[in-house]
Amino acid sequence: MLTAAAVMERHDTIISTPAPTYPPGVPRPAAPIMRKVRGTHTTPDGRTITFEDAGDITAPVILWWHGGPGAGINSSYYSYPRESFRHIQLGQPGCNGSTLTSGWTPEQTADDAVSVLAQLGVTGPVLVAGHSWGST
Repeated sequence: MLTAAAVMERHDTIISTPAPTYPPGVPRPAAPIMRKVRGTHTTPDGRTITFEDAGDITAPVILWWHGGPGAGINSSYYSYPRESFRHIQLGQPGCNGSTLTSGWTPEQTADDAVSVLAQLGVTGPVLVAGHSWGST
C-alpha cells in the first residue's frame, strides 16, 4: 500500500536531485541562444493570440497555459530554467490582447496552440504545462 510518507520521500528525492541541463544524447550549442519576446499571431479565422517566447530557442519546448480566467501571461510561472527549455506561453482569449469571440470554447485552444507554434517554427515534440485554470 502506498503511504503518504512514501509519496513525500519520493517527492523529496526528485526535488533534491539536480536535473541535467539538457536531455542526454541531444546535441546543444556550447552556449544557449537566449531570447524573450512577446508577440501576436492572427489565427485563420481572424482572431489575435498573444504569446511570450522565452528561453533557449534551441532547447526543448514547454507550452504554458496561464491561470485565470483573466490572469494573463506571467513569466513567473516558468518553474524550469530558461537555459534548459524554450518557454512559450499563450494569452487566453480575453487576456493580454488575445481576442475573445462569441462561441469560443476552451477546446479551441489546441488549434490556437498549433497555429502559434507553427508561426514560431516549432516542429518537434512539445511538453505542455499549466498554472491554475491553465492546468485544467
